Parts: sequence; structure tokens; C-alpha cells
Amino acid sequence: MFPAEAFETRTKRQVLRVLAETNRSYTIDDLVEACHRSRSTISRAVSDSDRYPFIERSTAAGSKQHLYALDTDSEYAEPVRRSFEVERRRERRGGTVPVHVWNLLEVLTDQTEASTESFVELFLSGSYATGEYYAGSDVDLLLVTTGSEQSERTRAHDVIDAVGPSKEVQLLAQSGSESVETEEVPTVVESRGQAFRRQSAIPLSGRVRT
Repeated sequence: MFPAEAFETRTKRQVLRVLAETNRSYTIDDLVEACHRSRSTISRAVSDSDRYPFIERSTAAGSKQHLYALDTDSEYAEPVRRSFEVERRRERRGGTVPVHVWNLLEVLTDQTEASTESFVELFLSGSYATGEYYAGSDVDLLLVTTGSEQSERTRAHDVIDAVGPSKEVQLLAQSGSESVETEEVPTVVESRGQAFRRQSAIPLSGRVRT
């Protein structure tokens, strides 16, 4: 039977998303960086990888570090890749949003939604939404809530600080309705030199219809 438990936690799905993206091998430290999780969390997620016929674990030459990759010789490898294809095509716009940034956005969205009382949606905008980013680009987000922009922005910043992303995150906040659609969000929201542009925005929680 297909080992569905490989997808049972958010972290395991993030690891598989990274492995399915390329044919390269990853160390634990690589996966920590790509998934924006602690080393202990990643170690737990891959601890039972020997049970999964589509994950290849090897040892780096001249090192005791384990390497993890999707085993391309396994018949399960292609179904695993396909499980992320729709997400890559539709939500990540054909891979415009890099996999490590998408994992970061997933962590930030989950935790912001859980900690923000009047959460409506979190949008990605800017260079990572358009594909015009470079290595040092910031991650630009717009938080839409039904509550106080200032207090909800503060809660969201606390989440960002706790996650401690390796990339700079710029956050704007905007009040909206509980049933907000993309078209209801202002075309341009500006604050302190930052700008959110609706045309290229990507809703991240799935609550907003596009």
C-alpha cells in the first residue's frame, strides 16, 4: 500500500515538496533552511524515511551526514511529484514562487491565521509574486483583517519574528470584510514606501476566491 503517512504532517509534506522539486540530495541543514523549521523538527520528519520506498537516504562522502533525495528508480516517485504539480502550476504560478519561499509562506500563513483574531487573508505581492526577484529580494505581504490594522499588524510581526525567516519580510495591513474577494482589495496599498499591487497578488490561505 502507498505509505500515506509520509504526508501526515505539515513538515513531512514540506520536506517532500522540496525533494519533489529537483533531483538533488539534501542534508538535514539544507532541509532546515528550505522548510523554515527547526533542526529537531526536520530530524523527526525524516527519522522514519527508511519506511518510504520513494525516499533515498545515503551518506555524504567523507562525512557522517545523511543525504535525502527522491528515489527516481521508485515507482512511487512520479506520483509523489504529481501530488505537488497542481500546487506548483496554480498556486505557485508554474514555479514562479521558489519552493523554499513557498514553505516560508506556508509557515507564516498558518501561524498568522492562528494568532490573528480577525484574520481574512494573507497575500503575497511584489517580486516573488511576479517572478522578478533576485537573491536579496524581500518577501512582500499584505494582511487583510476585519480588526484594527495596527494591533493585527503587531501580532503578525510577532509571528514573523518568532519564525525568524532568513529573508526580510515586509508586511502591510488592510481592513476588509470577512468575505473579501481579490477584486475587493484596493488596487494599490502603500505605507512607508512599500506597495501592494493587487494585479499580481497571490492569496495564501485559500480563503479568498480568485
